[in-house]
Amino acid sequence: MATTVYSHLPREKVKTLRTKGEVELSEEEGIRLALVVRGASALNDVSRTSSYAAAVYELIKEEAYYWFAKTSNGSARRGIRALRILLGGVE
Repeated sequence: MATTVYSHLPREKVKTLRTKGEVELSEEEGIRLALVVRGASALNDVSRTSSYAAAVYELIKEEAYYWFAKTSNGSARRGIRALRILLGGVE
């Protein structure tokens, strides 16, 4: 999954992450990263994980914030499942 995440971050941030072990993200980048990690954690197929991550990064800002809120509350499992189905047909 690290390769999937790295492919969506700017090069300078990937380089910083690899050398220092930490990187500063904007709020929006952090939300998108959280959506990728939450949704892809149950996916075993690399191609599905990559397509899911690509779809998350194609969401407009408001959609990303909406789905972050849906996957952060008490019914997070249902929100994650709904997002995976919406973005790639993956349950």
